[in-house]
Amino acid sequence: ANTDITLNGAKLISKSGSVKLADFGIAATDDESDDGLTKEGMTLGTASYMPPEQFKNTKNVDKRADIYAMGVMLYEMVTGKKPFPGNFNPETLIMIQKGKFENAKRVNPDTPPVVSRLIKKMILPNPKQRFKDMSAVIKIVDKYLRRYQTEALHKCLIDCMNTPNFEEPVFRPRTKKRVVALSLAAFLL
Repeated sequence: ANTDITLNGAKLISKSGSVKLADFGIAATDDESDDGLTKEGMTLGTASYMPPEQFKNTKNVDKRADIYAMGVMLYEMVTGKKPFPGNFNPETLIMIQKGKFENAKRVNPDTPPVVSRLIKKMILPNPKQRFKDMSAVIKIVDKYLRRYQTEALHKCLIDCMNTPNFEEPVFRPRTKKRVVALSLAAFLL
């Protein structure tokens, strides 16, 4: 397991299991092919995390744009991929505007249907169809995580951050979906 989760050298998850927030939209990347970083004279941010309304008129952007970006991050957490390419090009813009991305469940078959539906609603292209605020998202995630012992998930996250070659323990009720549960717990934090 890769226990060094960092952004520009700063740890994103501490050894005590605390999750740190970062602005992923303008973060640097080691991927030389990713040309999605902010450029002078361009819209601020990375196309992959920006909702369609942000391309049209940034004055009309509200908290639903943040919900969209969080949906993109959740997609990445459970699939290991971005729903849209990181390049700021016409093809990416069209995909974002139409909401065309591969369902998280198809990319990672262990993704529970509730998580796949949550992601889909968070990154709908029409802001009026997205969640109005994060309270509904938090309610869904809390309900899902109730089936797990959150203390055990937190301990697992701490062990993962502090143990080289960490081996995942068996969790109940659905052992194959533990990675998704850990991702959701980190997402909620």
